[in-house]
Amino acid sequence: MPSAVSSLTPEHRYWRWNILLATYGGYAGYYLCRKVFSSVKPVLHETLSLDYNRLADIWTAFLVAYMLGQFMTTFLGRRFSAKVLLVSGLGMSILVNAVFGFSNNYWTFLVFMVFNGFLQATGWPASVGAVAHWIRPEERGLIMGIWSTSHVVGTMIVKGSAGYLLALAGCGDERVERRPPLAPPEDAKPVLRVAGARQVTDISALPQAMQAAALEQAKPAADPFASQRLAGVRLFGETVGGLARLLTDLGAGNVVATPAAGQVRLDLELRGVTARQVLDAVCRLHGLWYREDEAVLRLMTAEEYLRELKVRPDERIRIIP
Repeated sequence: MPSAVSSLTPEHRYWRWNILLATYGGYAGYYLCRKVFSSVKPVLHETLSLDYNRLADIWTAFLVAYMLGQFMTTFLGRRFSAKVLLVSGLGMSILVNAVFGFSNNYWTFLVFMVFNGFLQATGWPASVGAVAHWIRPEERGLIMGIWSTSHVVGTMIVKGSAGYLLALAGCGDERVERRPPLAPPEDAKPVLRVAGARQVTDISALPQAMQAAALEQAKPAADPFASQRLAGVRLFGETVGGLARLLTDLGAGNVVATPAAGQVRLDLELRGVTARQVLDAVCRLHGLWYREDEAVLRLMTAEEYLRELKVRPDERIRIIP
């Protein structure tokens, strides 16, 4: 190549700008298909009941596939042009992300996240390889420094758009307080809180057989789970079933968990809290509910809770104003 920029032909200048802009936008697009998972993890945890250990498995699988894909791309780059790698890798990554939109289970996310990791590995080598052919060695420092901001732009776009769309879909409040699957009727006015002080419905939505029992139980009563304050609770890798046994052994009250709820893994540390506050925090963070009988508190999933409302309508429930 000539050493002077002025010696470039108009056609050469045209293609230089086109290559720089195309690869800049292309690599930013790679980040649109990569970083969106980080933004929706809390929503996946809430809506699909994927605990954070499984979400970590999915992201770890992506990183391992991305690492291995970098080695594979070195061989693919010798057989295919940078343009083919860039366009095909980004195009298939877009299709994989479209599949995520229709996925609702752990294994689908895990398998397609591995595919996405391999496809994402084509982005950097293909983009840099294309740019390197159109800029001189003495220009590469400045131009590549500017070009490298493409991943920052891509991250800003995906974080901003994901946050806006989640808020538009009404998912913003669920990070603070999970909305119950049982929605109150439109004309409901008074609101009751059942199982962990979480909003459910107003009393008019309950069957008549439950209303008298609900009102009776609404009267203040001694709460054994609030009488004992714990100095500290560390729940790293422990299950809900293990927490139930721990609270029972400590004498806070009789706590049991259903098999489904008992398998949920916890990652939590609290200090200076009562047993009731521990239960409320666990229920809110992991989408669990609980019902209290005369002497036993039963932890369960939301589906099991709603099923009990239908199967055992005459059972007394505790209403927490």
